[in-house]
Amino acid sequence: MAAPGPQTQHPTGHDFHKKVLRPGNSCHHCGDSMWGSGMSCRSCKFVAHDKCSAVAVTLCSRTAINEIIRPVAHKWSNLQKFKKKFCNVCRKRMDDRNGRRCEVCKYYAHKSCIAVSLPLCKRSAEYNAFVTPDESANTKHQWLEGNLRASDKCRVCSQSCSCDCLTAFRCLYCHTFVHSTCKQFVSETCDVGALRNIYLPPYSVYRPEMAKFHAHVTTTMSEHNAFVPGMQADQMLGYRLHDAEGDDISLAESISPDLMSQSSAMVNLKIYDATLGTFKKITISADADPEEILVAAQVEFNIPQEESGMFCIALETTPGTYEPVTKLAGQLEASDKLVFRLTEQLMSTVRLYHTTNNRTAEVCALSISLNTTAGELAKQAIEEFGLVVPEEQVPDYVIVEVNMYDSLSERILDEGEKPYIILHDHAKASVQQLQMVRLYLRNVKMDIPATIYVGNLPTSWDGPRLVDSLQQALGDSISSGTDFGPAFPQYGCIFLHISDENMARQACRLLRTAIYIERKRPKVIVVPTIREEVIPEDCQPLLTFINERSGGGQGAELYSQMIRLLNPNQVFNLSHGGPLLGLYAFRNMKQFKILVAGGDGTVGWVLSQLDAMRDMWKNPSAPVAVIPLGTGNDLARVLRWGAGYSGESAMSVLEMIEDSLVVPLDRWNIVFEPDRTAGKLTLTSLMGSLLQQTSLDFPLDIDLPDTGAIPTPLPDKPSSYVMNNYLGIGVEAEIALKFHLAREESPEKFNSRLHNKGVYLKMSIAKMMQRGDNDHTRDLSKSMTMDVDGERVKLPSGLGGIILLNIKSWMAGCDGWGSEREERFRPPSMNDGLLEIIGVQGVMHLGQIQGGMRGGIRIAQGSEIGFRLSTPTPIEIDGEPFLQPVGRCRVTQGNTAQMMRRHKRYHGSFPNIPTITTST
Repeated sequence: MAAPGPQTQHPTGHDFHKKVLRPGNSCHHCGDSMWGSGMSCRSCKFVAHDKCSAVAVTLCSRTAINEIIRPVAHKWSNLQKFKKKFCNVCRKRMDDRNGRRCEVCKYYAHKSCIAVSLPLCKRSAEYNAFVTPDESANTKHQWLEGNLRASDKCRVCSQSCSCDCLTAFRCLYCHTFVHSTCKQFVSETCDVGALRNIYLPPYSVYRPEMAKFHAHVTTTMSEHNAFVPGMQADQMLGYRLHDAEGDDISLAESISPDLMSQSSAMVNLKIYDATLGTFKKITISADADPEEILVAAQVEFNIPQEESGMFCIALETTPGTYEPVTKLAGQLEASDKLVFRLTEQLMSTVRLYHTTNNRTAEVCALSISLNTTAGELAKQAIEEFGLVVPEEQVPDYVIVEVNMYDSLSERILDEGEKPYIILHDHAKASVQQLQMVRLYLRNVKMDIPATIYVGNLPTSWDGPRLVDSLQQALGDSISSGTDFGPAFPQYGCIFLHISDENMARQACRLLRTAIYIERKRPKVIVVPTIREEVIPEDCQPLLTFINERSGGGQGAELYSQMIRLLNPNQVFNLSHGGPLLGLYAFRNMKQFKILVAGGDGTVGWVLSQLDAMRDMWKNPSAPVAVIPLGTGNDLARVLRWGAGYSGESAMSVLEMIEDSLVVPLDRWNIVFEPDRTAGKLTLTSLMGSLLQQTSLDFPLDIDLPDTGAIPTPLPDKPSSYVMNNYLGIGVEAEIALKFHLAREESPEKFNSRLHNKGVYLKMSIAKMMQRGDNDHTRDLSKSMTMDVDGERVKLPSGLGGIILLNIKSWMAGCDGWGSEREERFRPPSMNDGLLEIIGVQGVMHLGQIQGGMRGGIRIAQGSEIGFRLSTPTPIEIDGEPFLQPVGRCRVTQGNTAQMMRRHKRYHGSFPNIPTITTST
């Protein structure tokens, strides 16, 4: 077979040539089966019928990289095999080789293809100060090819888009599916689909990429002055070599005896990529001369025709020593190592990009030499692009190096750095790496100040101490351009506002790598900056919080779905920074909604931190919806969101949220004041007394905290809490506390609701069989007193527990108050300003309430409740239990939260609909 001829011109950049295909292939354009004669692209392996190749709409990989205006890094999954999926880079199946998937856009790539994958993930933050709101609203589709399901129907012809090859397209914004043959009939403008009213527009978000900050070590040309006839002999840089799958190998292993396998007049050659060690295989005629081998290698490495004179094929004799190839392909020895590398002249021109907005870019070719500096190149670019810049503002324009190879990173070049040497070093390491490096012209004064969250700090420090410690860590140069605050010492975090984006990158690097505070490294996260003035008036973005640890792993799967359906900058994982991170990002929004996916404790956590930021908010009454991922989920039941999430479609849940109703929810402030006259109690003594009351071996084998020789005294200062659902005192709280301690000790054993309820049952039986003086809850009427609205209430004798109810769901759906009417009590409601107080006699009584055979003992209703404990007693607030020492407690009404209740028309369409058990 002769070497490939000159590249043909095609609108999509494909280099098609005739190829005989075996049965089992499918056309990558129409999806139909094909065999016999067809067309194949030499660069990207795109296969199509003769007639389909002329109308193909898929861009060739070598062309697609040039179409990227603003690169966006992928969020790769763990290494695994994917069945019935295709690599978006090489277009081959993923079944037989390990690969990764982007968790945001579902871009698939083999392990060996990731380095050259297109950094075109879902665009989520592309705010630009030059773009008006009208221009920003004109969003275009962001298409991703292939890997669609059989249920995905084409928007034009309504037929399935699934196929046994990489074909058809999906919009990452509106989730429109379309065949390649139907794509021409779809409008270029994207309306974001059914979720447009809760979707945070990408053009309203600014979030600089800080995670991939990198430093470039500038080398001198003295390292590159050794030449051989016709090419430059670069020295080895010490890079590790990789085989075709990307696994590390030694240089000796890379020179394999099977470098080429001859088959009659054809040979297979391995062409190594400079010094990186990866290789590509070419099949070529045994009579091919060195020039034909070079042309075949250029096609395989996707080298544009205008840059073909920059590269050559060399024969590596010893590491760092190269000679020209003089033999025909069939005459090469098995030990000969062919390397595709630079010639002695790297380049005389460089392509420079300049973006006036995030959708279009101007490109110009500028002449450079060995001694051209970044400052000089920036001045040339200003003239070439026709920018009118006053002389004093010229230093504001800088050259930015963007490296898209393997992972996305960028940095601003110093004024004295030499772009020629920088690009030469990239090419010296890898020819493919050079193709993935860009230079941009940027005005640093147009950068919006970056906001950084710094958490995991000591909660014992006050605000000034937090600021002082960070100022010392960052130094005077960065601190002078940083606005420290606001600080939240009670949560151990602070927000930093840094005026310069490059300075913000340096601050992130320092805080992440060079600082330890009390043996802990701070958590540093870049906060998205939202420009609410460009958001349409009819849009109420949905701020989403997900507790990935809830629901036995369901939280992690739900998070993965939400970042695909919504803007990733409006979806926050509570394991990274907690609710404050998202609440602070949305502080200037006038209208939006909140979604919390977790248990009752997670909802209370979000509402409490919402209170902490209430003074900073433009919209302190944002309504909150709930996806139940916990065990009890009492608040979600009352709001009709169900007893528990069981894997329903996230899209259907979001559509229900759009149509939900807003209802108020009373919230209550609880203050505990320990009795200082009762003597010093210790945490170890209290917990030991509690845990010794049961004979169960599992799961109550809990190690007590190691407090040393001196017991740890309990705090003698008042402690405050906020209640949304209920407050439990006594028997039910004691069981919940034991369960909580067991789960904290072995969280991996509590991975499903069914198992959790089984453990609850075992603990309840153990409590029912308990006897002895260690029982903390044998009769609360003898160990506590209670006042309601200023009047002393006589407690019935024999009470094992007392519950203060704010909603009509308690203990995973039970109605402890009951539905019977009494003249002395008002019908209960979650927004009437009253708490219902009931009593239970013990575990048996709890079981009867759970089974609907009996209700609780009604004691009182009131808006101000106070009680005093004369013995240490377990207490539970909204599912969070603890052991309260002797002291007093006051419960008063706090502020009101706005909650979203599911509309009645969805009754029955959402599994696990709320059910409240009533007494008989």
